Amino acid sequence: MDTASKPRSWLLIVDPSLKSLDGHSYHYDSAVARAATECFDQVRVYADRDFLRVAPPEFQVRTIPDSLLFRILRSAFARVFAPNRTADASGSFASDPISGGPESVSAWPTRLRTNLRARNTAASLRRILARLPSSPEDRVHVLFQYTDLCELI
Repeated sequence: MDTASKPRSWLLIVDPSLKSLDGHSYHYDSAVARAATECFDQVRVYADRDFLRVAPPEFQVRTIPDSLLFRILRSAFARVFAPNRTADASGSFASDPISGGPESVSAWPTRLRTNLRARNTAASLRRILARLPSSPEDRVHVLFQYTDLCELI
């Protein structure tokens, strides 16, 4: 088998929490990507679209391709269910007019958000793989950072 047709190995690091060069996400992803260059032919990091595309030359950084609809839903969700509000001991937001009973603002929005993130994560992964310039013989490995298991199923 000639070297040009040899299957390549890819590592795709998908980290929606990677939004800046500061903090744990960038340093962790950077360390993993640098170490992975010894084991993989191609290493790519996929980050949040707010991430400044400044990366060490050892690996490539791309934004996670999420849908416009999901971005709109995420923005609306964040405005309606602001994270700075706190629940009482029962898990209910007493000052919130749509709150009430055990199925309060603390329970169903979390399930809705998780479901939407799961659908977006699956769709994003399909887009990433479809755009990847790999051949059927290549081995593609995906490392998800900051992703719940339920989002991958």
